[in-house]
Amino acid sequence: MEALADVDGIVKSIVFRLNKGNHSQEDLISEGRLAAWLAIEKFDSRKEVKLKTFVFKCVENRIKNIQKFDSRRPNLLSNYDFEEESFDDFDLIDLEISAQMILSSSEYDIFTKYRAGFTFGEIADDIELSYTKVRRCFIRICQKLRLHGTNQI
Repeated sequence: MEALADVDGIVKSIVFRLNKGNHSQEDLISEGRLAAWLAIEKFDSRKEVKLKTFVFKCVENRIKNIQKFDSRRPNLLSNYDFEEESFDDFDLIDLEISAQMILSSSEYDIFTKYRAGFTFGEIADDIELSYTKVRRCFIRICQKLRLHGTNQI
């Protein structure tokens, strides 16, 4: 149990240090925990490195890779705030109808969960996909809605 607390402390310290505000802390902590779990599974005790050091580097690399992915691609999600006060009921109804018409059922499921306030990490856990796949799918969803002419996003 103490080892789990140590790993969680390592993950949180890395996330707090490296988060540039592009992701929720919760999502990055989930990614970091996954990286730590994979690091523990892959750890080779025959090598001259401590488990904590190995976990630290794996988690740090995973968080940095997420940040690097964001820096190579424009932050499409920063403009998608579905809770803006500028929406009236008709705009939201139009957005919902457009989404139902042009999105696949799995995309629509991700879209509705996001609108309901779920984080990408929670959606990923719920539909059993990786955080990155959910995030990429959401970017495609937003692009489809933009191409369709929905100005509400």
